[in-house]
Amino acid sequence: MAKIALENLEKRFGSFVAVESLSLEIADGEFLALLGPSGCGKTTILRMISGLTEATRGRIHFGARDVTGLPPYARNIGLVFQGYALFPHMTVAENVAFGLEMRALDRGEIGHRVHSALETVQLAGLASRLPRQLSGGQQQRVALARAIVIRPDALLLDEPLSALDAKLRQELRQEIRRLQRSLGITTICVTHDQEEALSLATRLVVMHHGRIEQIGTPSDLYERPASRFVAEFIGKSNFLDGRVVAKDEFVTKSGFVFRFQRQSARASSHEASSVGFRPEKIEIGRARNAALANHVEGTVDAITYLGATTEYEVRLPSLERLTVHAGANPVEPIGIGDEVTLSWSSEATFVV
Repeated sequence: MAKIALENLEKRFGSFVAVESLSLEIADGEFLALLGPSGCGKTTILRMISGLTEATRGRIHFGARDVTGLPPYARNIGLVFQGYALFPHMTVAENVAFGLEMRALDRGEIGHRVHSALETVQLAGLASRLPRQLSGGQQQRVALARAIVIRPDALLLDEPLSALDAKLRQELRQEIRRLQRSLGITTICVTHDQEEALSLATRLVVMHHGRIEQIGTPSDLYERPASRFVAEFIGKSNFLDGRVVAKDEFVTKSGFVFRFQRQSARASSHEASSVGFRPEKIEIGRARNAALANHVEGTVDAITYLGATTEYEVRLPSLERLTVHAGANPVEPIGIGDEVTLSWSSEATFVV
């Protein structure tokens, strides 16, 4: 396995800058997710690391080895694509063996490695089947086996689960995480699915317009977003505009005063900014929770049952709206049109 270092990496397509002066280190054995909306540059980064796209400038290192000018086959990487890219006329075993045959390994070694890889992804009993005889999840496991059988220095995953249904995505997320941990492969996964990124990666990179918006652990980005973009992209958030007027005090444009404990470096005191808090951090009831620092009253405009939780849309006297996620079985029944009080802590409040 290898540490991967990107140094001032840039990619231009004519006058369009897809990736701008990006520097990043991925530790040996780390699982890193590149997360962001379509067009943010995450797939371009993955393609430059793999060698499928040439960088306009910058360097790429795998450990001590500079691979910037090397073709994909010389980088010793495993690639898994969204569309699996299996050979339809080959059996499962033949698909997995393909990369080893290109490396001209002897038949005995190829057979041993293929069997081991298929056992790792729990497909040893399907070695003789063709791809069309497999489910989508099984095909993706074959693609994973083909990627790991070459014993790569790095595993690159490009939207690996986006073609699968929700239940299968959840199952394969757990499988990929188990596989990565057991093999210790340095892994980079590109996705626009925040739940997928949060559940898979040990560290996230949120991309926006070709630049890194924030890097951190899943909990760092969720609890301490560096910008409104990150807070809105990672989970759901409520926002009210205003300004910081004291060390721990925020006043909204409509006059609400809230206590907070976390302020991003980009949010300056007395300058226009936003206060944010997550829907699941808010308590909803007919009376305020005096133990919590922040309170606001409003009227319930809509209620949506979501299974494990219930979503309430609450209209404030200022006509601003807040979203609350509460347990599906509230202590006291709340209906549309009811007057309620929302309460949440200063620890759950951030300014961006």
